[in-house]
Amino acid sequence: MPDGYTAIFALFALVVIISFFLIRVSRSLAVREEEDDGRPGIFTRFRRRDDFFVVDGTGKTILMQAVAQGFVDGIDHVLVKASVEAVNSATDDGTTALHCAIAPGNPAIVSKLLAFGAQPNVADHDGRTPLWLAAHKEDARIAALLLDYKADPNCRVGKGRLTPLMAAAKNGRIEVVHLLLDRGADPRLVSEDGRTAALFARENFKANMVEQVTDNQKLARMLLRLEAGLKPGA
Repeated sequence: MPDGYTAIFALFALVVIISFFLIRVSRSLAVREEEDDGRPGIFTRFRRRDDFFVVDGTGKTILMQAVAQGFVDGIDHVLVKASVEAVNSATDDGTTALHCAIAPGNPAIVSKLLAFGAQPNVADHDGRTPLWLAAHKEDARIAALLLDYKADPNCRVGKGRLTPLMAAAKNGRIEVVHLLLDRGADPRLVSEDGRTAALFARENFKANMVEQVTDNQKLARMLLRLEAGLKPGA
């Protein structure tokens, strides 16, 4: 398809998506304003969230929707009209656009949000920060971006009190473990049940022994580095 037609098609798709979300917002407004139960109306909630194209009663925004779908052109269009407060707007469970950006795994999207002012250390209601979510992934590029913007490598999550380093070690994310150690993660910290990142790594190593010698060597080097960090003076 010629470049001109491609651009026109992309613009048309963007207009359709935005129109769809705005129609949903309008309908939600109409329904909620008819309910007189003494609670703040949905319009009041929109105002508190900076009128930022909120698409449902949970506080999900059109930016979150575009981010989750990896719709880069849509994100650019929304950010032109957004404020920093709106970009850091959270749903009722504490999810922000930056949280939504971790699952698709697109570093360009994460970079756009961070550069605009997205807060890297905001936790959802389960205590999960974007870095903690990124520590579960194979690709270390997003974790590196978050750390560049002062994400806390030693944040704690949930009842288990796991750090991003523990999460990465537990899941065998070798590249992420080395990155976190290079960027200030403390291997001496322990989880609620007393386990270190090294112990999580050892458990993963035992559970996932593979035939390929190279993979075993990488896992072993990761484990040795974590255990070296436990020695006095390390």
